[in-house]
Amino acid sequence: MSERPRQQPFVILALVLVGLAVVACDQGGNPGTTQPADGTTPASMHPADSGPAPEAGEYQMIDVGPLAARIGGSVIWTGSEMIVWGGCGDFWCTSAFADGAAYDPSTDSWRTIAEAPITPRSHYLAAWTGSEMLIVGGTQSRFTAAAYSPTTDSWRHMPELPFAVTRTAPDGSRGPDLISGVWTGSQFFVWDPRGDLVAAYSPTANEWMTMPPTGLNVDLGVLRSSGGDVYALGALTSAYPSRVPLQVTQLLGGTWHPLPPAELWDSGHNVGALPRHGVWVDDRLIVLAEFGAEYGRNLELIPGSNEWLEIGRVSMSANPGGDEPLVIENRLLVFGGAVYDPSKRLWIEVDTPVGDAGRAVWTGTEVIFWGTVCCYGADLPLEMAAWRWTPPK
Repeated sequence: MSERPRQQPFVILALVLVGLAVVACDQGGNPGTTQPADGTTPASMHPADSGPAPEAGEYQMIDVGPLAARIGGSVIWTGSEMIVWGGCGDFWCTSAFADGAAYDPSTDSWRTIAEAPITPRSHYLAAWTGSEMLIVGGTQSRFTAAAYSPTTDSWRHMPELPFAVTRTAPDGSRGPDLISGVWTGSQFFVWDPRGDLVAAYSPTANEWMTMPPTGLNVDLGVLRSSGGDVYALGALTSAYPSRVPLQVTQLLGGTWHPLPPAELWDSGHNVGALPRHGVWVDDRLIVLAEFGAEYGRNLELIPGSNEWLEIGRVSMSANPGGDEPLVIENRLLVFGGAVYDPSKRLWIEVDTPVGDAGRAVWTGTEVIFWGTVCCYGADLPLEMAAWRWTPPK
């Protein structure tokens, strides 16, 4: 599958300017537009600017820190700091980094972290265990991994991986659901959906264990965890443009148990599933249609019910796109922008800054973003931005 087309520089810059203008003019925000869960769409929500203005939240640009501009790195939240690490210096990845920095929102300051003892890399897997940041695989070194401790500002080598881990496909395309990992609370699971290879790393034992294959016939996939249980979400995109369901299976007692597939298309939109659009929030699995929250069916699965329920749609003013949503406490943020509250089964339109969940973290009170805003697929310098945003209640 080829990489999703990127926004052109002038479009991104325009969106940045629009976002800044909204914040400057409407810090207090206005009443948001809500959407009933039955799937109907009030006329006032089409077009997006014909109804009440979306809620704005509190938005602040911050210093991008000491690192060189890059893409393909990782951003994680430790509970007190946002750590940025790795990546490459241009779209074609002709150079890679093994350095990182940590941002402390309480002091609005950066610190450079110790340089890693592993090969510079991009498009790897990263996770926070509660005490360490794990860096696993990557395009430049697919079988090596290391763990970083913020407490001691030190690294340790991890055992070699049992199979190659990279988010780069054979055709050169890259994507967050070409390979996936998830921290369960005690283990870090890794899944290669194309080869259906699964392994789990235990920090306590400091070893990798080969796990049974999921049994899913897919070429895109992500792992998710809820209550310590592991779920694999996958889609077979070679069937496009036909309707492609989201396949789901749960690991129980060392065996994978299939759940009902999620059919995300509707009578008006022939869309297929993107696994990265499925996330756990408020004790339920929510999956969004291919274009975010506006087209197709958006569904939720409550454990034990074995039935997908439709949660309705919301109009979004810009960039519905293919980026992963972000869990913010017990709600779901879709950049571009909307928030879904599962307890009320309501969508709320919000003005979000330009960004995506792959380069943003939730601190418990605000979203912090660090990443590029220009220029993918172009022979122009990368432009970095960083911001913090408190969503409206």
